[in-house]
Amino acid sequence: RLQGWQARLADGGGGAEDEELFALRAEVLKEAKKLKLKVSGLEGAAAAAGGSLPRGKRSATQPAPLAPSQTSGWGGREFLSPAGVPILVGRNRKENEQLSLRVAREPDVWMHVRGVPGAHVLLQMSRVKGKAPPAEACLQMAADLAAFYSEARDERKALVTYASPRHVTKPNGAPLGAVKLREEGGTIVGRPVDSELIPPEVLGAREAERFGGKG
Repeated sequence: RLQGWQARLADGGGGAEDEELFALRAEVLKEAKKLKLKVSGLEGAAAAAGGSLPRGKRSATQPAPLAPSQTSGWGGREFLSPAGVPILVGRNRKENEQLSLRVAREPDVWMHVRGVPGAHVLLQMSRVKGKAPPAEACLQMAADLAAFYSEARDERKALVTYASPRHVTKPNGAPLGAVKLREEGGTIVGRPVDSELIPPEVLGAREAERFGGKG
């Protein structure tokens, strides 16, 4: 009986049969466990039948991958906005200063939660072809991340300041990571607790992902 099931899996399938095959594979593994049989070849048969997951179910079981950094020397956090614009997030004072004073350039959008310590955030419009302004959803995601990676992360709402990189400066004698704005662009309400734009796997690791103030 087990050999017959393995043969059906090895034969493959397509379309509507994929889910039936994967359900069959689970049944085979369960039966083989009862009989204490080796089923090392079963994984290969399932792969031949069309991959690890049926079409249409991959997004529900695997988190969306974060974009690899294309910014020279940047080792901090990097996300993709809904429109595919990279968002960089500092993890500590050293990365905050690197992001704000060396990485940021026009027409990027710099952000920081107002009034409390937290990560410097950069919506990298400079990596986008063309001169279109940032989409509202991209700005909102960057603001949500700035609030999330700050000491206001447990608030339902937090004001986030945004500015042009040319207005971000470092005062003489200021400590590592401290900057001053010559001019603010405005504020956005960040939503660190119930954001629909922050990746679920990040929201689920709230304590582990707290902003590290040491650098």
